[in-house]
Amino acid sequence: MFFMFLYIDYMAMSKIDDSDIIYLDNNATTIVPQIVIDSMVKCLNLGNPSGLYKSAKFCQEIIKTFRDEIAKICEFNLDDYMVLFNSGASEGVNHIINATASAYTLEMGKIPHIIVSDVEHSALMKCVDKLENDGKIELSKIKSHFRPITPSELKQELRPNTALISIMNANNETGIINNVAELKKVAPNIPFHTDATQYFGKLQFKMNVDAFCASFHKLHGPKGCGLLVIKKSFIDGYKMCPFICGTQNYGQRGGTEPIHDIAGSLAAFRFTNHNLVDKIDKISRMRAYIAASLLNHYKNNFTFIEDYNKNKMNGDINIVILQPKNFEHTLPNTILLSVDRARICNRAIRNALEYKNIIVGLGSACSKGADSIVKTMGIPEHLLGGVIRISLSDMNTQDEIEKFVKTFIEVIESDKVLLEEKN
Repeated sequence: MFFMFLYIDYMAMSKIDDSDIIYLDNNATTIVPQIVIDSMVKCLNLGNPSGLYKSAKFCQEIIKTFRDEIAKICEFNLDDYMVLFNSGASEGVNHIINATASAYTLEMGKIPHIIVSDVEHSALMKCVDKLENDGKIELSKIKSHFRPITPSELKQELRPNTALISIMNANNETGIINNVAELKKVAPNIPFHTDATQYFGKLQFKMNVDAFCASFHKLHGPKGCGLLVIKKSFIDGYKMCPFICGTQNYGQRGGTEPIHDIAGSLAAFRFTNHNLVDKIDKISRMRAYIAASLLNHYKNNFTFIEDYNKNKMNGDINIVILQPKNFEHTLPNTILLSVDRARICNRAIRNALEYKNIIVGLGSACSKGADSIVKTMGIPEHLLGGVIRISLSDMNTQDEIEKFVKTFIEVIESDKVLLEEKN
């Protein structure tokens, strides 16, 4: 009976027609194009990549080719870096944090100090918080604002026992980009890791740190496949041990390589980087259209967060962009905004849009969850309930964007997105 329920659920899912869906939640995950699916299917029965037979050697060649192409695009030398394929960025950040903390303690005989921003992905934050609570690391969190972290802010947190700096390249909610190359210069002798999950594939990533991680499902690849690129001198200097033992991935990340996922990720990597400059321009123009359309409709009731307290906004509905003014230092595909309206609920906005086949993300919940990044950054409390994240892809079209704007305005001006009044 249990298996029958699974079968029925699967059959129901297979009947969903997504041909008319306008997908605008690309910072969460991305649509997988047919070329990626075909690449995966071709590799499902090639055998174990560690084998000695012909198809196994073909698998090994796929892995080698992928490493070569990553090194070429990101401009680093494979003599100096290792490219470890893993399950994704969550594993990558846990690998870096745990391996550094353990190795530094054994090598130096004292507790290491780690610096992060206070708006890192929860996978990293939960990891460092646990290590700090267990007394295994000292921890500093740089306070984030609606702008990039500055070198002076990082410099203030340095200590004699600082063993690792881990600051994300770009934030998944606000899209704010940190200049990690400049931050690295603050302490060139301290290993610097960046979570490049949101940046990788949206802009050209150049290797200028000691380690970075990414997930391929953020750039049209399969879920459950990612990478950690790490400098060999980083590993050797701390005598770092693998997070998962085994012979694969230079002995630094064990486990039989999922060659179908790796082949699909290679196809996605090529798909994403083909004409990347043109794609960035297209996405930037679509974002500009959304912002200009909302500005044109709401006029004086449209503003960026830094001007929110300066401007007198007396409309029944105000649009507040929760990003730096004019989208400076942000990912070209991301708009994080709040619909400032009494009793607004972003869950209701999301549901109303989904009913009309438009998918967007939530920057926080209308319950005003404590783990919201924008709450951490100091957004006014009354704006939390209206936060919506729109994240575009080069697979979106201008027609889709125009339909979204029209529908979005209709939805946020309806009473269906309001919470009931309290007595």
